[in-house]
Amino acid sequence: MTDDLSLIINGAVISGWETIRVTRGIERFPSDFSVEMTERYPGEAQSYFDVMQSGDAVTVKLGADTVLTGYVDRFIPTYTPNQHSITVTGRSKCADLVDCSAEYPNGQIVNATVKEIATKLAAPYGIKVKQLTPELVVHDYAGKGSTTIIPQININFIETPYEIIEEICRYMTLLAYDSVDGDLILSQAGSGKMSSGFKEGVNVQRATMSFAMDQRFSDYQVILNSFWQFGDLGDSGNLVTTSKDPSVIRHRLKNILSNASAAGIEIGKQRGDWESARRYGRSEVLTLKCDSWRDAAGTLWETNTLAPVDLPGMKLHNKMLLISEVTYFRDNLGTSADLVLMPPSAFTPKPDFIPVPLDLLPVKPS
Repeated sequence: MTDDLSLIINGAVISGWETIRVTRGIERFPSDFSVEMTERYPGEAQSYFDVMQSGDAVTVKLGADTVLTGYVDRFIPTYTPNQHSITVTGRSKCADLVDCSAEYPNGQIVNATVKEIATKLAAPYGIKVKQLTPELVVHDYAGKGSTTIIPQININFIETPYEIIEEICRYMTLLAYDSVDGDLILSQAGSGKMSSGFKEGVNVQRATMSFAMDQRFSDYQVILNSFWQFGDLGDSGNLVTTSKDPSVIRHRLKNILSNASAAGIEIGKQRGDWESARRYGRSEVLTLKCDSWRDAAGTLWETNTLAPVDLPGMKLHNKMLLISEVTYFRDNLGTSADLVLMPPSAFTPKPDFIPVPLDLLPVKPS
């Protein structure tokens, strides 16, 4: 079978799994898998004790394509009087960034880009960092010059690397997710495009579309409750900025309290625009089951890629949506891919700031 799933563990290639699930997503960190088989001949289950154990490095392949590189979390043999079976679960190498504590000499990183900080935090766990797109926003610190350098990051004793990386990625409007080779990816939403998409009556077995309005508003009023005494405070001490969603017809006001920063009203405006765009994106969520793991060009469905969706029955006419999550699945009923798609605006990172001492702010060139 061309698209059989195989586990490569300690040099051995193990296939023949009866139930297969591999899930990857830009909001599911890290990627994970679960496979199961029933013993086909006496002693088969016992033989796997000599091949694998929990903690082993594993590469998961669908056909010739790698879909996950990581470690076996659990090796679970099950015995009954009539049947012997094996279940194996595992996660991407990036699991260590979620499970383990952050470590760096002196617990402080200064004057570094988001990629440099992520690289320093991922290095102890043997994980590389790839940045696919540049930072979308550069910040002006109290009028002292725009920069992509983050002046200072203090590592708390109980923080994980992923908690820190996710925060600074929001600051620089990037997403953080893992690659098929187990490394960390930093990218904006929609960094790729599939060769084909999903079409009603062709490759879509089931689809559910949620059109929601309960979490959307016509006006977003952001109040910046500033503690930055020398920042952009305005006349009243609290800045107010407003963003609108013209597609919400009736009046619905949402007040948002946001801490101000040296960036002043810039952060407030970005926060309002983000609320409007993200809530719109999250109001149109498509979940579907496709009859194949691959697009028309033979490429596996990939997260953070755009794909055209043509489902006239749901009023979707060749609309480009972003694949946020994909699950490759196979059991005795057949092969399928379960996908979650949304408009790209659903994945715009929340504008944020990282407070730093004034004496660390970059000096604006004269």
